[in-house]
Amino acid sequence: MVPTCYWVRYGNGGLYAFRDPDEAIGSLDPRTGVFTPVLSKLIALGGWDIGGGAIWTTTQETDVQTGFPHGAITRFALIKGQITAKSVVGRGAGWLDVDPASGVWVLDQAALMLTHLDAQSGQVLKRIALHHIPCCVSAGHGRIWVSLKSP
Repeated sequence: MVPTCYWVRYGNGGLYAFRDPDEAIGSLDPRTGVFTPVLSKLIALGGWDIGGGAIWTTTQETDVQTGFPHGAITRFALIKGQITAKSVVGRGAGWLDVDPASGVWVLDQAALMLTHLDAQSGQVLKRIALHHIPCCVSAGHGRIWVSLKSP
């Protein structure tokens, strides 16, 4: 029997989880523990969050014309799971955080960058160079926190 693990996040007024090993994201009822999947079989998932009425995921992909890898962020409708936007954000895309006040923040470990996206359009607003490898990002209360690996 393969153990099941839930990676839980709070957003849009509810509790959501990424469930491993089936790689599904869905709502989690805190009273009953019932998990209701919205997305499943998410391959090459780098990070995920809930916010702005959507599920946000990061993936590593390959440009079919150039053959070069890039990081992408995809926004899915919260209820039905359809793709509503997709943006290339840099050389890589990993941990992300959706802040209702400031937008979407995603880490690019390959380029040592923090990328800020508009939550409505998915367009890149700003890229901030980091001087160490980023691990995690969290946004809230008018601040952005990034944990960095030591050299």
